[in-house]
Amino acid sequence: MLFMVCVDIVIPYYVFSRCLRDRSQIEDVLKMILLGLVVLGLIGFFEYAKHWLLYSRVSYALGVDAWGYGGYLRREDSLRALASTGQPIVLGFLMAVAFILQFYIAESIKNTKIQMVVLGLFLLGLYAPVSRGPWVGCFAGLLAFFFLSENFRKYALKKLPFVVLAIFVLLLTPIGQKLLDKLPLIGSVDPMSVTYREDLLKNALPVIQRSLWFGSNDYMEADDLQVLRANGIIDIVNSYVAVTLSGGLIGLCLFVGYFVVVLVDLAKVVFSRNNAYSSLAANLMAIFFCIMVTIYTVSSITFIPVMYWVLGGLAAATIAQATKARILTS
Repeated sequence: MLFMVCVDIVIPYYVFSRCLRDRSQIEDVLKMILLGLVVLGLIGFFEYAKHWLLYSRVSYALGVDAWGYGGYLRREDSLRALASTGQPIVLGFLMAVAFILQFYIAESIKNTKIQMVVLGLFLLGLYAPVSRGPWVGCFAGLLAFFFLSENFRKYALKKLPFVVLAIFVLLLTPIGQKLLDKLPLIGSVDPMSVTYREDLLKNALPVIQRSLWFGSNDYMEADDLQVLRANGIIDIVNSYVAVTLSGGLIGLCLFVGYFVVVLVDLAKVVFSRNNAYSSLAANLMAIFFCIMVTIYTVSSITFIPVMYWVLGGLAAATIAQATKARILTS
């Protein structure tokens, strides 16, 4: 267990937080992450369009045990893409992060056509998994970025009339109606996914109360959770609930505290407006808001924790370099 913690958390966080010495290096890493996510999004949209999961049989072809992910899932008539992430909502999570990140990287792209192409690619990638939690998280992140970044606010207000017009025209088409039906809370497609999350929270609370401070190792055996068993599994589709069940309030405070500390330190950089790192810090804050909302709808599986530990390391590097720059110029 300790070895897995070191490999999955300590090493990625240490490398990204300590080995980046200036803003250009941090931006280079972000661009490489974004480039990888572009490819992932294109694969996802190909899977959605062709109704074919490219990686679903790889583990069997290699003769290794299946890892429990990668199966075909549908939402109404749409195949939910997942590329190599194992679950559609994980791909949606990564695309939501990438969608917000590309607005910062786009500032260095002078060609407007290329900016629009990149924006369109990530929109397609975000839609392909047909996962609604990441859509909500992405909206929360964009809203945070709107208030935190003056550059993005100017860009958004400039494009707002065209966006409103495009949405209005889209809603008049059959495609727009299908999209509207798939939205959370107001949509009519697969309402059980929302109901299940409500039931999970309601049924998990008594289990949490019985092991309030430090959680329990056998919480899955509790009768309150057994009623949620479907297809042989109990799906804890909420990272906060999963952490609290296994680690109690102490574990939850440590988990949430990580995000809070990162957000508070980034906010200090953002609101020192004369700092060259403020725009980058604002984008990272928006991404963390997106992450915190999205993981309310999914447990921290496959690549989800990898992404938020890596981004935490990048945030730490940004904070350290911004602090150093402020000291040198004061």
